[in-house]
Amino acid sequence: MVRDHSNRSKDASNVGRRTVLKATSGALVGVGLSGLAGTSAANGQSENRVEGEVPYPDHSKLLVDDSLTSLTPQYDLLTLDEDRLLELVEQAKMDESAEREARDTLKDLWRKYDVRKVRDGKDFVFTLADDGPQALASSDDADQFSNAGEAVAVGFAEENGGKDEIDAQWYGSTHEAMTEDVLDSHFDLYSYEVDDIVGHSPDPDVDPCNGCGQLVESADWPNWVKDKIKEGLNAFAHYFGHYYDPNSYTVNLGYNTTIEFDGLGGAPWFCAYEMGKAEDESYSDRREHLGRAIHYVQDVSVPLHAGMGLEQMNFDIHCDSDGCGVIDPYFDLHSGYEEWVKNNFTSGENFLDDCTMVSYNNDPFDCVSQVADEANSYSYEVFHRVKENGTDIDSWDSSDYNDIVEASANSLTYGYSYTHALIEQLY
Repeated sequence: MVRDHSNRSKDASNVGRRTVLKATSGALVGVGLSGLAGTSAANGQSENRVEGEVPYPDHSKLLVDDSLTSLTPQYDLLTLDEDRLLELVEQAKMDESAEREARDTLKDLWRKYDVRKVRDGKDFVFTLADDGPQALASSDDADQFSNAGEAVAVGFAEENGGKDEIDAQWYGSTHEAMTEDVLDSHFDLYSYEVDDIVGHSPDPDVDPCNGCGQLVESADWPNWVKDKIKEGLNAFAHYFGHYYDPNSYTVNLGYNTTIEFDGLGGAPWFCAYEMGKAEDESYSDRREHLGRAIHYVQDVSVPLHAGMGLEQMNFDIHCDSDGCGVIDPYFDLHSGYEEWVKNNFTSGENFLDDCTMVSYNNDPFDCVSQVADEANSYSYEVFHRVKENGTDIDSWDSSDYNDIVEASANSLTYGYSYTHALIEQLY
């Protein structure tokens, strides 16, 4: 059960994945890339500054703390509205006994794990109550989260179109529009130079970087976990190089398996590789690699490309006679949100009009990291509100709709800002 304690303060050091669990042997992404040494940052020339601010600086974020993210990847079963979760179980259209079992399982989990919503400054944070269990009680509880989470995921998919594969919804014209606006507003280039850079900004969606070669690795993970993590990122984010969660955190998967992450995804390395190639090349080849590098900094400005990765994968361990499966992604939430962003980028909410902030930063890796860090802070809020309300975002009530507009606008502004930083490195 979620108890609203929004008037009770909670120390900010307890908020978010970044704060408590610092993995020492977690995910290692981006090993051994060529093309990095040529960057200005590598020569100690980085000058970092930001001019302007986000369009909604007073936005109240909806966050979830480490007590929940380290409990189970299905912690949203404890934070989402209870009636909404029961509604999604019904939408799953299971047989009567399976539906009853899923409903009973949810109610049992709500009794065991008490979640509170507390205020932290202007933000609101979901956290496990201090006087309740702080870890999974048993593998039976892991199974309960897994089985109930599957029922809820199926129900959400049934309600929102049953999309069974991912494609790039925030694609092509959106990358081009942001890139062209930055160039036209802040740089004085020939039209053919602008056309080259803009034209190559969508390329990585249809032509992933062959030289970037990232693998999600960890000496402490079983190989099948490594493989499934990469598979999951490729599934819901279109490609694992188009995603980056900068946080360090630990996840208990049950079955005596705990994994630690220290960053998840490949986007900073992919961007740095392309910028290294751009510095090594000239003329049209330079502009091509710059356009490709820009893609990654813009992708991670979409909150669901910078957080909620395991949650979007529906990542868990469920063991039976056929072995242990760890991934079962549903794509409706990600695709529905991303398509809404695309449809409101230069029309509707006109997110591009809100993008006026610019950054200066000579380190391409850090450019992506800075954007991902900001976008990540909105990722739970986007996930939560879409799962509670469905993918027909234009039909939401005004309060939730305004919240997701503000969160999206603020996050996308960072993509614009650091697109400027990448171009400024070369021009």
